[in-house]
Amino acid sequence: MVSARRRVPSVAAAAAVTAAAAAATAALLVVPAPTAAADLSPAAGADAVADAVLGRMDRTADPCVDAVQWACGGWAATAKIPPSTTRVGPYFSDVRDRVVAGLDRVLSSPAEAATPAGALYAACARTTASGGGAAARAAGMAMLGRFAPALAAITVDGTMAAVVGAVATLHSNGGGLPLVDWGVSNSRVKYPEMVLKAYRPDLGMSTAGFRADTPVGRTINAAYRTMLVELVTLAGEAGLLPIGPDAPAAGGWATAKEAAAAVYAFEERIQTWMTAGYEAWRRATDQPRYNFLDVATHPDTKLVADLLNAWGVTPPGGKVIVKYPVYFREAAAWLNSAVVADAAGDGRRSLRAYLALTATRSLAAADVLGPDAAAAYWRYKQEAKGTRAPPDVKTRCVKRVGDLLPWGVGDAFVRHFFDDAQTKAATQMVDAIQAAYPKLIAGAKWLDAETRAAASAKFAALTFNVAHFPRNPTDTYDDVVASADDYPGSWASAARHAWRVDWARLVAPRAEREPHMASWETNAQYSSSRNEYTIPAGLLQSPFFDLDAPAALSYGSAGHIIGHEVTHSFDNRNRRYDERGERRDWWSAASAAAYKKKTDCFSRLYDTYRPPSLGGNVTVDGSLTLPENLADAGGLASAAIAWEAAVAAGRTGAANARLEKEFTPQQLFYLGYAQTYCRKRTPRSLRERLSTNRHAPGRFRLQGGLSQHPGFAAAFSCAPGTPYNPPKRCSLW
Repeated sequence: MVSARRRVPSVAAAAAVTAAAAAATAALLVVPAPTAAADLSPAAGADAVADAVLGRMDRTADPCVDAVQWACGGWAATAKIPPSTTRVGPYFSDVRDRVVAGLDRVLSSPAEAATPAGALYAACARTTASGGGAAARAAGMAMLGRFAPALAAITVDGTMAAVVGAVATLHSNGGGLPLVDWGVSNSRVKYPEMVLKAYRPDLGMSTAGFRADTPVGRTINAAYRTMLVELVTLAGEAGLLPIGPDAPAAGGWATAKEAAAAVYAFEERIQTWMTAGYEAWRRATDQPRYNFLDVATHPDTKLVADLLNAWGVTPPGGKVIVKYPVYFREAAAWLNSAVVADAAGDGRRSLRAYLALTATRSLAAADVLGPDAAAAYWRYKQEAKGTRAPPDVKTRCVKRVGDLLPWGVGDAFVRHFFDDAQTKAATQMVDAIQAAYPKLIAGAKWLDAETRAAASAKFAALTFNVAHFPRNPTDTYDDVVASADDYPGSWASAARHAWRVDWARLVAPRAEREPHMASWETNAQYSSSRNEYTIPAGLLQSPFFDLDAPAALSYGSAGHIIGHEVTHSFDNRNRRYDERGERRDWWSAASAAAYKKKTDCFSRLYDTYRPPSLGGNVTVDGSLTLPENLADAGGLASAAIAWEAAVAAGRTGAANARLEKEFTPQQLFYLGYAQTYCRKRTPRSLRERLSTNRHAPGRFRLQGGLSQHPGFAAAFSCAPGTPYNPPKRCSLW
């Protein structure tokens, strides 16, 4: 049996790998010296900026009537959604593609070849592009086969120790996260402790797929069942699961189709446990927000306790957060009755088939098992996502290496694509946003003095990570063995490293700063448990943030995103946490009532928005999207104040005669905001997003943001009563 305890050290030992996470503080804008001047933008200079901005527009449209068409009509008329994705846009999507292309060049360069990230990327790119040939497939299948002894023990002796050993082995060696998922985070209850959370697992298919009660759901379901047969066949070939006429007697199945059906049935069973856990949580009126359960004594945490014991992990205070304890109770009861106590039933071989599929799917998704396995996986993912092709090699490998070795990829990215001039300009923008927000709080007359003081205290305690986040110098990759000639082994080594690093955070002191994103990511994030926001260098690229453009455009785009993340500290979800990230009600009854009245306005407004491409009565869900809509409004308001301060200080950026001829600086600011949300989605993706995503579609973030901000109507002299100068507006700050 592969020993999980041998492969994953105790948390105390793992801490030596990342030692003292408190030292892993992310200082603001500490940037490594660039190795070369590089630019991710497709073109630079005043004419290129003007061409891009004006080319996105339809200047025949009236911004006071249809700002979406005015800002994005030219781009939307010709933009095509790539076959490997469900969306496209000149900001987030295009910048992400350029970041991936830039990292492909950097990680493939001789300078990075000797680094773990460079070697892993080279191995991934070679194997994924070519399939690696028979030798690479054989190496991957051999790696998959290393799970076989652990899985065989389930049917050989059927003890709970065998079950736990198999699950623990898969978790710690890149074999997926069957039965339990985990999270390590800062406590929201007791500052400054770290806490361990035990979650229900992710299944291989969405709830809609399991229900199969819509045409899309049925298509997904059929594709999933096909993939199960293909991957179970590979699991049998690797020795994880006996398949053949005589296999049932050895804990296997007569055919791969029968084994796949057993996996499907077992995942349906897991879903019933998950539903039971959720329903119990929903019904319990006295259910605590955070269930801190004693892992050694609570009856519902036996499975969790056994897994932690297998790894030698003792969580702080001996407690673990379990939101849905009934799920773990049901799972443990079934394991005891259908596996441990029933040698003659199908429980043991069903569990073994499920674990075999989980491990095979994990390695297939990582392109470790060769082209046939990868193709089986991506055929299903295309149906599940509604795409027409899998992501290309660069996209898959950059994400894979970035997820496993984020510091290595982030360091390489910033060295090449972020320099001193960008650092200085980004610092000034962040400072301007930070200076603007207290003015918004002071101007919120609906807050009483006590709550305003608490809001000011929360803002004063806000920390931030911007551009590049230096690693903890003790968090090295000394334990990562990577070679361009061995992708399966390199991937497995990096996966085990990432596993150990995450567990090490559990016993390390609270870090002064702790970004939860990598420097190269094209996104931003606010953490309520830390009262901290992160703006990576990957976002601070053209056209979000462009030193060749008038600063008004950058303040409207990147500036409002910074303000957006600040505002998340006061949105309808995160306002319940205080300046240290602890859950505490710091609102007076009167201020809380005023807050609800003001935010209800946003909910009602967004409920009226109907995507024109879907027709009928399909609308945005104003309650679901409320946190992001509030953040957009606050981000735009704070960025507008910051931009005014930048103008007063003479920091207006690069001159652009063509744009200045067409627009005032104030108009350019709002155009920068508007074009950030030029986006297209496939109808299916848009429909799914409306019911599940807290972000409204881009056109409504543009419309809702600008129509409710009086500065836009003033900048374009919109007549009263026009769509972007309504008689009444929603406002918070």
